[in-house]
Order: sequence, then structure tokens, then C-alpha cells
Amino acid sequence: MSSVQLDNPSMQEIRGSFTDLPDVQGKLHLKFLMCFGRHGARTPIRVMPNIEQAVWDKDILMVGADHTNINYEVCSLDGGSRPEAVLENHYRKTILRGGSFGGQLTNLGMEQSYQLGQSFKRHYVDKQHFLSPIFSPDEIYVRSTNINRCIETARCIMAGIYGDQLRSNQNEPLKIHVDHPNTEVLYPQEHLHPSLKQMWYKAQHAPDYIPGSAELIQHVKDLLQVPKDDKSVDLTGIKDDLSTRMVHGFSLPSHFGDAIVESISEKSPKVLQFALGGPPGEEMTYLPISSGPLLHMIQQVLKQASENQVNEKCHLYLCHDTTLTAVLVALGIFDGEWPPLCCSITLELYQDNEGKSYVRVLYRGLVKKVFQKADEVIPLQDLCEGLRPFSLTWDEFMESARRAQNMR
Repeated sequence: MSSVQLDNPSMQEIRGSFTDLPDVQGKLHLKFLMCFGRHGARTPIRVMPNIEQAVWDKDILMVGADHTNINYEVCSLDGGSRPEAVLENHYRKTILRGGSFGGQLTNLGMEQSYQLGQSFKRHYVDKQHFLSPIFSPDEIYVRSTNINRCIETARCIMAGIYGDQLRSNQNEPLKIHVDHPNTEVLYPQEHLHPSLKQMWYKAQHAPDYIPGSAELIQHVKDLLQVPKDDKSVDLTGIKDDLSTRMVHGFSLPSHFGDAIVESISEKSPKVLQFALGGPPGEEMTYLPISSGPLLHMIQQVLKQASENQVNEKCHLYLCHDTTLTAVLVALGIFDGEWPPLCCSITLELYQDNEGKSYVRVLYRGLVKKVFQKADEVIPLQDLCEGLRPFSLTWDEFMESARRAQNMR
């Protein structure tokens, strides 16, 4: 087992999220929470060629503990029936050794998500008394991408907060809201925007943009005995297979020692950052293409909450590493590491007695100073001004995609 842990958090870190957070100074009261969480541990989406697969036994790894189960239903954003799960159907075309589908939340991921919910409960329910100890759909709105690992992560987090109540037949099932695949803002829409698709290709297959990655990719291909021009092998795909094995305690192929795993750990987040934000210093050009509608939504929801136009006290979004990386880059707090499984970004909205609104940002349960500001708590207006250069409405994004298509 390698000593390098890629994006695998310890259970201790997850349990410790939101612990010992400093109180906000001054006459400010917490008004609203907006929390983006990455899903928990899962089966691989991609596996390495010419290497014996790990055994992903569906009868062992896919059965969560009873305490992670609740009554829930998945619905569209307007409360209607669940839209077609196009990406989920794609993942299920991959059947791994052991019978599991690719990209599925495992029992470890379920427990990680449950523990994150417990940490959230200890801080915002038990300590801050911000959320009621009695579940109410009027207090928490839950949204997920229409992909099972995120939906089930949402289920387990809510089990960690309100488990007994949500398992009771006396309550209505929890509603988890999902969007249609062609209007989803919680992940990059590379199939809709030609420039975004090109960015992903450059990040993976034009490694001159990332110093040292060309040699690393070739070294990996040599180890796997695949041709130099084989485009099916790239750093993020290799990292996906390695990291899912490691977090579940499976052994790595013998020729993937600490040195090469550490190199993949170092280079793969740069690939992700480049794919979302382009070359360093060009984020204002590329980040709107990958995540502009998401960043626009964040501003709109926080503004509406500050003006009492949002009914709930907390919006919980379950999404992906791409989602969190984009938000971190836009806020100026990306630390160069792949966002760990089951980590979260929380935006806390505060107001003073005069109705002025402020925001504090947490990442992995710790306070972060955004946009290189000196203060941990900044005016909502400053947050919106910082995000605005990277933001696009959905109509603006689609117009950008049409222009890019016409230039081809």
C-alpha cells in the first residue's frame, strides 16, 4: 500500500469538519447557508488497461449500513418526476470485476457522507442552534446532480443530520432535486461548448501546457505497455483507478510505487485546474465557459437570501470534484490539491442589525480568506464583485457556445 493518499481523506478529518470554528465577531447573525459537497468514495469510472482489475464485489461494497438509509424521493427542480439520468446510464454500461457498476457510491462512501452529516449537525444544529433539531423541508433544500453517487451522498448526509426522523413513516420522504442533463449548472457542460471540450482535450493530451506531465504520461504508458499515441490513457484516468483502489484498501499494481503515485498526485490537479480555468492567469477567459452559470447561481441565491426571497435557511448541493475546483479557483483559494472525497465548500451568509449582508467561506470545514482579502468575513457585495468576472447567465453561456460552434 502506497503512503501517498491522492484525494482520499481520513475519516477523522471528515468527523472533524466544522469543529472549533471561530465565532464571527461583531453584531452579525447567521441568516443562510449554501453548501456544496463532493460525493463520497465510489467505484472507478475508468480502469487502467493491461492491469488486473480490483474486485468490486457488489454484494459486499454496495450495501450500506442501516443508519445511512432514509425515506427519500428524487424529483425535478420543479417538483415533477425525475428527468432521464443520461450520465448515470452511461456509467452503468461499465460493469467492473465483481459485478459493480462504474462510478457508484460504496458502503465506505456512504459512511463518509453520514459522518459529514453528523459533523454538520454538531455545528449548525447542536452548537449554533441555526437549524432546528426537528427536520423541516421548509428549512433545508437538497439538490444533487442526476447521478446516483451524488444522490446517495445527499441521502447519507441527511441521514447524519436527521436520520431517525427521515426513517420514520410519520414524515414525508425527503425530496432530492435534480436538473435535466442539458441545463445542469453543477458540472461543466463540455458536450455543449466546443471551447470547453477543447480545453479538456488540451489538458489531457497536450501536456506541454503542464511542465513535466509529458514525461509522466509516457512513463505510465510504458508501464502499461500501451502505444505512445493511445489517447485512452491520461493522468486523470490513471489517478481515478489508483485513488479508488487506495481508499478502499486494495493493493496497487506492483510497478506503481510511491514515486510515480506521488508524481500523479502532484500533476493530476494541475490537469483539472487547466481543464476548468485554462492556463494560469487566463481564468477570466476560460472559467466562465466551464462554470459561469454555476458562479452566477451562487450570487443570485445569496442575494435573494439576503433580501428574504429564499424560503429555506440552508441549500445543500451534492456534486463533483470539478464543481468544487471551479468554485475554489474563482474564489482564489484553490490549494493545488484535488478536492478530497466528501469535502465541502460552505458559504455562510450573515446580516447585521442594519440589514447589511456579509459572507464567510469554509473549505473542508475551515475558514478561508477569499480573493486575498485580509478579513475572513467580507461584504456580500465584495463576494459578488469578485465572482462577477467569471460568471455567465445560462443564456450567455449558450450564446458563447453558439459563437464558438460558428467559428469552427
